[in-house]
Amino acid sequence: MKLSQLVRLLLQISLVGLVNSQQSNCTYPGKCGNVTIPYPFSTEEGCYLDESYYIECNSTTQIPRLNISPIHLLQERGLHSPLEILEVNLKGQLRVKLPIMYACYDNRGTLLNGSTKSFQLSRFPLGLQNKFVGVGCPIEASLKTEPSIITTCQTNCVFGIGSSIGPRFCRTDIPSRTMTYAQISIQPLLNYTTCGYAFIVDYNYWFNESDPKKINPFYPAVLAWSVGNTTCEEALKDKKTYKCKDNTVCENGESNFGYRCKCPKGFRGNAYIQNGCQDIDECEDPKLNNCQPGHCKNTHGSFTCVCPKGLQGNPKGGGECTPGGDETKLVIEGNDTNKTFSFDLIVRDTTLSSKGSLTSPCAYEVTRFIWCAKRY
Repeated sequence: MKLSQLVRLLLQISLVGLVNSQQSNCTYPGKCGNVTIPYPFSTEEGCYLDESYYIECNSTTQIPRLNISPIHLLQERGLHSPLEILEVNLKGQLRVKLPIMYACYDNRGTLLNGSTKSFQLSRFPLGLQNKFVGVGCPIEASLKTEPSIITTCQTNCVFGIGSSIGPRFCRTDIPSRTMTYAQISIQPLLNYTTCGYAFIVDYNYWFNESDPKKINPFYPAVLAWSVGNTTCEEALKDKKTYKCKDNTVCENGESNFGYRCKCPKGFRGNAYIQNGCQDIDECEDPKLNNCQPGHCKNTHGSFTCVCPKGLQGNPKGGGECTPGGDETKLVIEGNDTNKTFSFDLIVRDTTLSSKGSLTSPCAYEVTRFIWCAKRY
């Protein structure tokens, strides 16, 4: 082997050792402020799956941001700001802060301030659990995802003297489960001075739609994350690149956005790390089993309800375990060897009275009386 080849080989070995050392020093799950960050995401260099899953944690503010998948705010000055993360969970969801879009018009329909706003979300599309909302009187809010796909909603206000009554907001569904680009705009429906707001928001979040003065500058929205860029079926063909570990389940993500790994039923944890899925002891939580108190037996990935030894019946909730069962009980009257005696043989709640005799050596082995007794 040439010296140059030897040096190259030693360098490769040292690099592999360095990578392994970095992985072994990783903290899972990580933490930034109040946000827990599970693998494949991480705030530590070399500890995330790839750069798409790198989360920047500001050491001063302790605010996590998904730095590699920025949000582009296309306003007058072309602002650019990374996404602030509110939550990362292993169900394939990222809760992030999305800014609102606003616009004010005069009575001739001239834009006074505000502008069209666009979001570019790269690897992680907006989830279907979001809604598109417009607020103001009366406006039309538009959400453009592709040149041919435009979703709109209109507020419907009835005006009186110095006041307005009726719905001041509108809400509609997100048009696509693979939406990584969105352009939001607002137009007035009548010629008078008005301001309107539009934004994408997690449908579980409540906001005060009746008072525009209470509209927040940001609202929580949900992005869908996955790993890889193929379906589960394709990913399983290459075990070296397949991301799901042993004892896990693979499910396809949104169209063209890879797959997700999850723990099977009866297990919980992180399916992306080795031995990350651990058995759930359903017997520790009454909400996870339907057994009578003290009648639950944990099994691998599940549980079973059992009656205590010597009892039989229905050990599930609402049932009852009563004396009996498969055990055989021998009651001896007299204990002299080689003597005639009386005994009661109880089998499955049926008592059989009879006579028998004992022969050595069973006289002193109580557990073997039943096999040594002979009927006349």
